[in-house]
Amino acid sequence: MLGFWLEFIQKIYSDFERDALKWLRVHFKQIDILNVFHYIERSKRFILLYKKLNPSGKVYLKLDGVNSPKNYENT
Repeated sequence: MLGFWLEFIQKIYSDFERDALKWLRVHFKQIDILNVFHYIERSKRFILLYKKLNPSGKVYLKLDGVNSPKNYENT
């Protein structure tokens, strides 16, 4: 299928991070590019899990508003 896919994460645990990690474990094969906003600890956990499950998958990390350039590639 071409185009974009938007799906809302079901609230199971009343904890967004836990719900998102569970969703990611189930759907990682369907994701070619994981789009993540803001470099915070939660985002780092999403990226690490996705790359562990799908090493060939790509991650787009949006860093608008970052004041100092930094190499985030291997963090």
